[in-house]
This record gives sequence, C-alpha cells and structure tokens, in this order.
Amino acid sequence: MKHTYIILLIALLAIKGESYAQGYATDALRFSQYEFGSTARIKALGNAQTAMGGDLSSISGNPAGLGLYTKSEFAFTPELMNYNTTSRYFNQSTDASRGQVGISNVGAVFAIKLNKVKGQDLKKGALALNFGIGYSKTSNFGNKIMFSGVNNQNSIANFYADLGNNSKGTNLAAGSIPDAAYESQLINYNNTYTAITNPNPTQEETIIRKGSQSEFNLAAGLNVGNKVYFGAAVGILGINYSSDNTFTESGTLSYADPRGNYQENYSNNYYQRFESKGTGVNAKFGMIFRPSKFLRLGANIQSPNWYTIDDNYSESIRTRLTNNPYFTDQEVKSQNQQFETYTYNLRTPAKFSLGAALLSGKIGFITGDVEFVDYSSMELSEPDSYNSGDVAEDNRFIVNNYKNAVNYKVGAEVKAGPQFMLRAGYGVTGSPMENSVQDLEIKTYSFGGGYRAGNLSLDVAFINNTRNSSLSPYLLDSGVNPVATSKNVKNGVFITIATRF
Repeated sequence: MKHTYIILLIALLAIKGESYAQGYATDALRFSQYEFGSTARIKALGNAQTAMGGDLSSISGNPAGLGLYTKSEFAFTPELMNYNTTSRYFNQSTDASRGQVGISNVGAVFAIKLNKVKGQDLKKGALALNFGIGYSKTSNFGNKIMFSGVNNQNSIANFYADLGNNSKGTNLAAGSIPDAAYESQLINYNNTYTAITNPNPTQEETIIRKGSQSEFNLAAGLNVGNKVYFGAAVGILGINYSSDNTFTESGTLSYADPRGNYQENYSNNYYQRFESKGTGVNAKFGMIFRPSKFLRLGANIQSPNWYTIDDNYSESIRTRLTNNPYFTDQEVKSQNQQFETYTYNLRTPAKFSLGAALLSGKIGFITGDVEFVDYSSMELSEPDSYNSGDVAEDNRFIVNNYKNAVNYKVGAEVKAGPQFMLRAGYGVTGSPMENSVQDLEIKTYSFGGGYRAGNLSLDVAFINNTRNSSLSPYLLDSGVNPVATSKNVKNGVFITIATRF
C-alpha cells in the first residue's frame, strides 16, 4: 500500500524541532542528532575527546586515541537518567518527569607492542598497534511529555472530519477512526463531514517515549614514534524507539431532533503507538598529532550512518457519552488499526571533528572540539524504488529547511591530589534548521571527578542537557493546528569502573 496516510500520522509524533507535516524528515533528524559514546571521564569533559586519546571513549570517538594506550583496559559505565519536561499549551503549563537506569558504555582495549629489532631507535616507526571492542549508547529517547489546556480554536473532531472527507466515498470503513467518530456523534455528514462538538473543549496529552540509539564498534589505533597516531573503526548500529501517545478531549455535544434540543457530555481518547527498529553501519578514521608533551591536535571523520529502519504504527479511539436525557450512557470504540510495517533507508550526515588539548603533567589539561555536521545531506530512500515518491517530499523538505551546524565542546581536568581529579565541561549542539522561530540549540553542562589507585580507576560524571521542542497533537487540512511547546531537561549520572592489565 501507499504510505501517505501513515506519513501524515507519524508527523503527529514530532518532538524535535518545529511541528510540520514531513514525518520521516522528523525521524531523519531524530536519528541524526547523537553523541559519540563515552566514559564518565569524557562525559564530564563535555564529551570533548578528539585530541585526548588514552580513554575507552576512543573506540566510538576518535579511534586514533587507542594508539596512546600502553596497557590493556576494561571499563564498564552504568547510567541513571532523569527527564523533566515543562510544556505550554494554550497558556497552561504542565510538568512531567521520568527516570530510567541502563548501560551507557562497556568495552575493552588490548595493547600490543610491536617487536623492534635490537638496537633500533624505539622512538621511531610503528611502536604499538592496539585494538578496541565496545558498546556505546549514543542517544537516549526516554522521556515523558504532558500538556493540557482549553482549545479555543478547534477540536480533535475536526481532525476526524478531515479523515472522513479524505477517505474515498461516503461509506466509512467499519471500525475505522472516522467511522467511530461518526457513530459517537463527534462528527456529522451533510455533503461533507463536519465536527459538531461545542467550542472550547478541554484537551490533554501524555506521551511516553522509550528506547535508544547504540553502536557496537571494532577499532584499531597505531602509534608511530609516540608523535603521530592513526585509527580506524567500524560500527554496527542499532535503533530501538517507541512512543505511546494518549490524547484526551472532553467537552459537550448539542443536538436537535424531533424530541427537542438537548446536550450531552463526551470524553474522547485517541491512542497512538509508533515503533522504529533499525540496524546500520558506519566507519571512522582519525589522527592525533603530538608535537610536544604539552600539546595534542586531533582530527576525526565519521562516515554517514547507513540505516535500514522498520516502522510500525497503530491507532484507535474510544468515546464515552454521558448525561444525555434521552439515551443511556454509552461507549463507542474503533478497531485497533495496525498498519503494515513500512521499511525505509536513512543516510545521516557525516561528521568532521577537530580538537586540541593543552596538557600540564602537574596541573591537568584543557581540551576542546569543533564538530561540523551538514543536516541538509540527510537522505531517505525506499528499498522498493517503485514507491520512492513516498519520501520524495521529505527529501525536498530536508534540503530546503535543514542546514550546516557547528557543535562546540570544551572541558578541563584539574588534579586535586596524587590520585584525585576534578572535571567540568560545556557543549553546544548547533540548530539544524534554517529560519526557525525556536531556539533549537542543545546546551550541555557537565562536571565530575575521578580516582586512580594503581590499575583501578573510578570516574563519576553528571550532565545537564536542555533543548526546546514543539509538537501538534493532530494536524488539520486547514493548517490551523494546536501546538504545544516544551522545554526538555535531561539529567544523567554516569559511573565508570575500569581496570588496566
């Protein structure tokens, strides 16, 4: 089947960026705004890692950093996340929060010194070839969003009427969304379907989001003369995302029939469930140059992520009618409509990173990254080229509305004693959209500390991440769509336990 209707429905789930009708363009952005996976140490540094090296984060960041290892290492990083959202809808503010526990990073580096001929200069040539294997979570989709207010513009019944008018013929499919809306008297038919709900209904929505984006990387780093380090990595990628939406509208209906004029109350629930599961691959190539023991310069190129994604979508409605003087209370339900799985391909933007680090053995170091991402290069396609027109509009939207973005990251570590370190960082993810009416930058603050005792280490990091977003609970043919704006705050605690051997 063609998927135009499904694309329209998926657009209702937009959370990042502006509300707009290109549903898969929204997905493309959601799966393109991710961080390199990292340990608590690097997270506390604002995730600035391009020039640092010598940390397990190099497996998923700049693989050249593996070349700085002189010992093998294993590290494990659990995470505790908390999401807080403040939403405004028709001048009413609503707060929501949700927490979750998971694994952020786990992996190992195996340091292999290359044999040198006796008497050969040990400061020249290839000195070590180190390998890394690791899992990293690159995005957390978990969130809870709630909003409510009195809509003085329209009703969700207008949306059901649009669905009825956009269906073929005047006979609605039994058990469909518009059919259930008609049976519950939310809409009526007189040449066209129209909403008959009274003005100013009370509306509210609860959205529960779950899932993550992740990488499993195989990487290698080469040490040449303790001056130049080269690295490469191959990533196997995963996407697991779901959103459960419950929209509720309460109000009154007015009738006129031979028995007279009367009114009844209604409460309508619109349920949606959306799932995306995908797999993909990418590659990374990096270099670190150490002109002196006080300075490191790094560069890293990550290829696009090439994904194949399966989308599943289902929806249903339920309406309760009460306080009618002529009829008993009743409940009308639609069927749970499960649409067929839709499979598409996504190419995310490539990333190019430059970094520098200034180091002092007795004091600590300062490090910073600049990252370039061209979001207009995102591209959607379908395995079945016959249906390629289904995403053509989304690709045009991407080219016309997304842009180059520059991301900045900076961090510092100070030695607080022979075995203790204190860290702090800051990062800005640039807005991906042209001419946005919202501030779509993502700002991240972080701090933490570390403890070293022989071959054992413990690092702790706290991050605070803030972004703005907007969404429409339903889209109308008239274009007059209700919009909820949200401030999304993500707080995370990360603990890395590592041992070198």
